[in-house]
Amino acid sequence: HTKRVKRAGESKLKMFFTNIGYNLINFFSEIRLEKNVGDFKLYSRRVGSLKAILVDYNVKIAFEYFLDNHSKGRPFIIASHSQGTHHAIRLLAEEIDATDLYPRMVGAYIIGGTISKDWMVDMANISVCDSAEQLGCLVHWDTLSDTQLNKKMPLYENNICVNPITWKNEGALSDLSDAKGAVYTSGDFSLEFSGDESPKNIVFEALEPPLKQYVQAQCKNGALFASDQTGTRFQAFGGASGNYHGLDYALFYMDIRENAKLKVKIYLNTLEKN
Repeated sequence: HTKRVKRAGESKLKMFFTNIGYNLINFFSEIRLEKNVGDFKLYSRRVGSLKAILVDYNVKIAFEYFLDNHSKGRPFIIASHSQGTHHAIRLLAEEIDATDLYPRMVGAYIIGGTISKDWMVDMANISVCDSAEQLGCLVHWDTLSDTQLNKKMPLYENNICVNPITWKNEGALSDLSDAKGAVYTSGDFSLEFSGDESPKNIVFEALEPPLKQYVQAQCKNGALFASDQTGTRFQAFGGASGNYHGLDYALFYMDIRENAKLKVKIYLNTLEKN
């Protein structure tokens, strides 16, 4: 079911295009979406059960295009963030897990946006990673400030959390010396869902050098708690109430990069032995 919520200041342009999108979804779906709602964020997370969300279909088509035109039988890595992660988990479950594509999957970094452990129940091959070297598995985390560590977080109770520094499922507090490097985000992003939508002519420069041994992190009750960024440059990309959704990649940029390189090396070595 859906829940109607209002947001003052929603632009007419956004309302126009989102209503087109909802009309298309209503055409394919058995569940009806209300008109004139605006941004998808206006619906609660309980929208669920839509059998043919167009974005999922488009992700599937894009993946098939990648396989047909670029992959050429080679191994691949799946990476996503936020809303893309919700599409990526379906891609893993429905198009990769129990198919002949699975042996080609080096790993999946589907980060941010919450992913329930329930997704893993019916997986035939894909599991949650529990080490840096493990192949064919997925990692997921949702980053919060460690100032929120002892607060109740019902949203994350059944959430998958892999520590991106230790690469352990439900990983305990990492050592600062093991953090391979945070990288500050290039450019300036609009994090608002309403207001001026005109181009800002932002120039995205090369990424800055990584900040080694910058952050510690630990999983607890389904969330990843990282060193508080209050007063740092990273704070600008941290959300309200210590939500570091905008920092899911940035704080662990080099950890992710080096882990991907390690997995590819192990995967290719395994191919040579076989």
